Amino acid sequence: MIVSNGGNAESFLLRKVDYNYHDYSLVGLQNLTIIVGKRNDQNVEKELRFAAGSGQNPDAMALTMLQCGPQPNLQAYLNCYNKRIIYVPGMGGGVRRLAYMNGELNVTRETTAAYLKNVRPMKENVDWFAHGILDLGTGRVVSDPNFPRLHFVDVYARRWGDVPQGDFYDAYVMLKNYRDVLQKAIWVDKNNPNKKKLEEALSAMVNDPVSLSAVEQDTGKYEWIIGEQQGEKILDILQNQTTETNLRNLVWWNSKAYGQQAIFKPELLRKK
Repeated sequence: MIVSNGGNAESFLLRKVDYNYHDYSLVGLQNLTIIVGKRNDQNVEKELRFAAGSGQNPDAMALTMLQCGPQPNLQAYLNCYNKRIIYVPGMGGGVRRLAYMNGELNVTRETTAAYLKNVRPMKENVDWFAHGILDLGTGRVVSDPNFPRLHFVDVYARRWGDVPQGDFYDAYVMLKNYRDVLQKAIWVDKNNPNKKKLEEALSAMVNDPVSLSAVEQDTGKYEWIIGEQQGEKILDILQNQTTETNLRNLVWWNSKAYGQQAIFKPELLRKK
């Protein structure tokens, strides 16, 4: 059994790892997003200070687009990123939250549960954007109903007059979808004899009003995805977005912008 998170998903795309989601069966997940907040007592457009941690590179890409607006290519985004954003590596969750509370960082991001508990109560914080939810019916990212009018695409359009588009945005969407959809998922080996029992137990929890209410009080109302068939559907949608162009651009960006070791993995591409 494994429990996946956003950092696992990012590493799956960019690094040599000893796991493959396609070797496992999904027990279930909550189809979530990530929320980004900024301090209302600082001018983030003048200087944006953000911290790196597991699975946070999609946030840094979104922040780059918001700060820099439309750019002709990845090199132009990199030039702007280097001028406009301070991205501090290696800060864990507790240290990052304290730095944000102290004003040493002026932008933060959290899972929905951690955001509602730790960030939203701060008088210095204002909700900035939510990355959005992957619609499994259409394969498109849609607005999070728990954070209306805060979809990243809408926030970007209000600032720059048009929706984001281009190679940099496409690579971001792929990475964000892997990170967000798989950030809180339970998987078992395909031959696990207890797979059905686990699915039934999760279904019973989700269908129990008391249990569901307790979960939603912490996280907000998000769709539950349960079972192997649904897991295969999710992986199919994600693999459709895993193009050679997106992967190569993502490897280039992670290497150049963050100085991280990233490799191109052709085995992730859909076989023709």
